[in-house]
Amino acid sequence: MRIAILILAHKNQHQLQLLVERLQSDFDVYIHLDKKSDISENVFAQYPHVFCIKKYDVNWGSYNGVLAPLELFKMAVEKDYDYYIHISGQDLPVKSNKAIIDFLKKNKDVSFLDAYPLPRDIWGKDGGFGRIAYYWEYNIGTGFVNYLIKTGFRIVRKIQFAFNRKRKLPDITLYGGANWVNINKEAGRYLLTYLNEHPEYIKLFKHSANADEIWLQTILKTGDLNFNADYLRYVVWSPGEVSPEILTMKNLPDILSYHGLFARKFDESVDENVIREVLNATK
Repeated sequence: MRIAILILAHKNQHQLQLLVERLQSDFDVYIHLDKKSDISENVFAQYPHVFCIKKYDVNWGSYNGVLAPLELFKMAVEKDYDYYIHISGQDLPVKSNKAIIDFLKKNKDVSFLDAYPLPRDIWGKDGGFGRIAYYWEYNIGTGFVNYLIKTGFRIVRKIQFAFNRKRKLPDITLYGGANWVNINKEAGRYLLTYLNEHPEYIKLFKHSANADEIWLQTILKTGDLNFNADYLRYVVWSPGEVSPEILTMKNLPDILSYHGLFARKFDESVDENVIREVLNATK
């Protein structure tokens, strides 16, 4: 079974190398390095089954957060794999490579992704529609000029809200969920076919917020595909936080007993021991 692992990464070179070293022996690995990252593509040149690009500057919640994974999916789907797993550079497998392959062989007709129709109660008062219905700044970073741009867009949104002037949304049901997905060959082919037939679709998200949790789910849910809502990730959330907790040794028992395939997120600057323990326990 041919499986592609698609990784978005932006930090912690040593941690990323450990992840890639584990995966590359049994999977083809596609990496998008954040353009502002100090990690070089050349770090992974020694691996014949690792393909690394550094194309987009990806700020949290930005349009480039849609374009970067889209680039990886395009690269991989063109090579026609049996399965595609999208993870971050701060994920770790919680099963051995063999166990992952065996699981996907048994479930090759199913795609596992978190996808629910909007509005979602956990996404605030508007259930996530505000991410697209209002105008948001495009991939803005830090600094005074960017602060002014953000302020300008904030004023535009206030005007939109005051006069109920929302952007026109596509005439399809919008779906949202975690941007880390596991999709099979059929879903991968459907993804590229849909984008080829609807070239304007992606541009809808240029001035949206956190659309990395909407664009892919919405496309795939327009097709007659077989889905399971369990996206097979161990994640710990604190109430009110927009990012999951960093996993540490206190989480190790739950990580190793988890039924899914991956856990996130880890940070070697916070707890490198848990990274070593997970990798050793899942060889």
